[in-house]
Amino acid sequence: MSHYQLTASGIAFQTYGEGKPLVMLRGLGRNIRHWLGFDKRLASQYQIIVIDARGLGKTLKKMTFMTSLWDLAKDVKDVLDHLNITRAHILGVSLGGMVALAFGVKYAERCSSIIVLNTSIGGIRKLRIYPRVLGALGLAGIRNNSRIELDLIHFLVGGEVDSARKLELARIHQKIYETESPVTQVVIKQLLAAARFTPRKDLEKLKVKVLVVYGSDDRFVPQSNSEAIAQLIPCATVLRIDGAGHEISVDKADVLEDHLREWLNQDEKVFAPVQ
Repeated sequence: MSHYQLTASGIAFQTYGEGKPLVMLRGLGRNIRHWLGFDKRLASQYQIIVIDARGLGKTLKKMTFMTSLWDLAKDVKDVLDHLNITRAHILGVSLGGMVALAFGVKYAERCSSIIVLNTSIGGIRKLRIYPRVLGALGLAGIRNNSRIELDLIHFLVGGEVDSARKLELARIHQKIYETESPVTQVVIKQLLAAARFTPRKDLEKLKVKVLVVYGSDDRFVPQSNSEAIAQLIPCATVLRIDGAGHEISVDKADVLEDHLREWLNQDEKVFAPVQ
């Protein structure tokens, strides 16, 4: 595994593996370490690029109240430019999925394909996050890193995950936060940026192949968002993973890996920008 690298603007990232480039973007309040090894599963066949979003992990660039998801998409482009990569597959989970879509809209010529997991957009008249999750986020914010994962874990994994495994995951994630600066303000700023993200008309003209994945047991983001997004995009494929929660890469890692390999292993011509 490579060490952290920084772009000129202070965006931290890591790369490992060989093959076609695959950028992997985490979600709300998450950094590179929250992949818990899932990113490395594909490194035998692809050049994996994982990025810490503004204000998180090792990235030096701050997330402000004015930062947009379009700005975060530009950060992804800066990483690819730093690595002299012309085109890459872009995968994003939840908020990372929104950034992936923003990247596809702004930089279609740089996309081999886009993969979004359990994500949402504004402007489609869908509930974007369950109200009970907002309550848990608020409580976690008050506690300020002390037990964020213990408050949220039940919303992040599917019902097939037993209590012992949930507690184990919460403790693993909590250890990550113990070495980080408080993320509460970053999460608030990310939520505000997500609320302003309404790319419906742009997605209707998106000329990139997109795989829209959602878990049938996502308790964080309503599944109807994924179906709505797929209907907007001309070249979208929808994949439902039964029993998976919001963190598909945790509770259905093997299933997700198989589907990703199948998608990514398609002939490169399939992923050429649509004319």
